[in-house]
Amino acid sequence: MRRSQNSRPLVLVVDDDPRHGQLLNLLEENLAIKVFNVHSCEEALSAVKENSFDLILMDYSMPERDGVDCTKCLKEIFATSEILPIIAVTGHASDEVKRICLDSGMDDFLTKPFTINALQAMIDKHLALNADN
Repeated sequence: MRRSQNSRPLVLVVDDDPRHGQLLNLLEENLAIKVFNVHSCEEALSAVKENSFDLILMDYSMPERDGVDCTKCLKEIFATSEILPIIAVTGHASDEVKRICLDSGMDDFLTKPFTINALQAMIDKHLALNADN
């Protein structure tokens, strides 16, 4: 498993609403992670080329390129290299949106609003799976 320099997992948060990233910044200590916020797919693509992330929290609804399109682009980048888990984080709680996210290559699905315990469990699950690979 990759780790950021401070040994905490480095989590890329891709969300066009800066308040969501700010919330995760406030939860960094509780979640034992380091958060790196971007607000668009283009910023996410640049960030993954310049940093070693352990996990991505991907918003589903974003202007220009949504989370589904961004995930497909990211999966192409990592197609021949290590696994980088991508978790959909969205207010769209329908089974159809969940299926769309998972079919695009996202590895899991978390509905907003979520509890800190649900987010922690999701992060722990995917970091453990990534450590096993």
